[in-house]
Parts: sequence; C-alpha cells; structure tokens
Amino acid sequence: MTPKEKQTILVVDDSEINNDFLVEMLSNEYRVRVATDGESALDSVKHSLPDMILLDVLMPGLNGFEVCRLLKTNKDTQYIPVIFITTLTKDMDVLLGLELGAADYITRPFNPLIAKIRIKNHLKIKMHRTQLESQLQQAQKMDAIRLFAGGSASDLNNTLDAFISNPSKFDLVISDKGTPNITGVSWRKVQDWHF
Repeated sequence: MTPKEKQTILVVDDSEINNDFLVEMLSNEYRVRVATDGESALDSVKHSLPDMILLDVLMPGLNGFEVCRLLKTNKDTQYIPVIFITTLTKDMDVLLGLELGAADYITRPFNPLIAKIRIKNHLKIKMHRTQLESQLQQAQKMDAIRLFAGGSASDLNNTLDAFISNPSKFDLVISDKGTPNITGVSWRKVQDWHF
C-alpha cells in the first residue's frame, strides 16, 4: 500500500444509525465499507480483505463473536484486526471478545476521538506487521540465494583444494572439445574429505 492510499475499514452492524455514525466518523481518513449482518460481512471479506473490521456483537444470524471466531480460524483473515463496538458491557463479554482474538473492545456510548485514536493505533500495528512479514520474506529469499551461491562456490573450492593437495588421486583428462574433466573421484567423495 502506498502512503497516499487510504486503508479500508469494514463496519459490521445491523443498525443503520450506528453504521451511518461510523461512516461519518471515519470516511475522511479511511475507505469505509458496510455490512449489516455476519454473513454479508464474511462475504465482503472473501471478496476483498479489509485492513480492519469494526464489529457489533448483537446481530441477527451470525453474531459478532461467531464472525470473529470464523475470521480468526482462517489463515487468510486471522491477522485482520477486529474491534468490537457494542453495547455489551459485562466483563464476561469483553473477555470473550478478546479471547476470540479481537484487538480491542469498545463499548457504546463511546468518545469518538478516543475511538479514532484506538482505530488508528491498531491500523499502525497492522501496517508494521505487514511490513515485517514482507521484510522477513525478502530476507528468507536472500538467505536461500546466499546458501545456494555459497554452497556452489564452496563445492567448487573444496574440489579445487582437494585436487591441488592430492593430485595423485585424480586424473585430469582434456576432452576433444578442450574442456578439462577431473576423473577418479566423485564430487560427493571430494566434499566429504577433510584436509
């Protein structure tokens, strides 16, 4: 994602008033998509992964806890931060939401300024995680290249050292095309020699 691209937040709530409020609150800084129930939220995520999901708990059909559980058990969606925004205020509800893997739990009514900062902070964490994963993949590719190149160079170096140190164990044959071939021992055996 380029710095100019807006991050995408999926708002999931069956209340039109709540959806309109969150869209109004966030649309200047983020692209905001809306789903009005758990099933349409999961369909929306399958179509295009959002950067974050703001999720109500009390909805018809799949409730927010079940949606979160499904998202967190799917390898493609498990790292999307989910923030519950709900009227459920009991500690057991908060604990359940966080145990299911939610990044945060905001109870209504809430202060919009505080909610926006929490959302911004969790999106920064997600962006840093994505960058670290990308850097790790690049480092793993470079290590594989170094290992291959180093292994090939090491094999050649070992063979030449063995040939120079023990010329009687080898026969040097010049082919009819003018290319030298070392015969008398296998590459594997040369690699196993210790000098």
